[in-house]
Amino acid sequence: MANTDIEDVLSAAATLDIAEVQLFREAYRKWFGARIGEDALDRCFVAYMFAGVVPHWVRDYARQVLQHAADHRLDPVKFGILPVLRRRARFGVGMLVLQFAVLVLLVVITDWTLRRLPDFQGCLLPPCY
Repeated sequence: MANTDIEDVLSAAATLDIAEVQLFREAYRKWFGARIGEDALDRCFVAYMFAGVVPHWVRDYARQVLQHAADHRLDPVKFGILPVLRRRARFGVGMLVLQFAVLVLLVVITDWTLRRLPDFQGCLLPPCY
């Protein structure tokens, strides 16, 4: 295929802030209404990477993305792409809560252990004076 097809794929992926392989997945889903199998995706993506072959359904998807972007009406959600900040925010808050819970658990376990030691007089961490 022409270099413009490859440029369209690269531009559409950059516009949506996703990897090219994700663009292939979403293009297939939109064109065929189903998820692409990993073997089929690998075959298509390898042909794209090494021979510059852009499937018709990827070309159409990329052109739609670029046209919507040019018209200032691009909504990534309509193209199956969740906003990056939303995905990271959910993961970030979950990790923060998990870290806090582990910290509290460690403090409670340490306190419980120290209270059961008979006549603990030393220090836990250096420097000990």
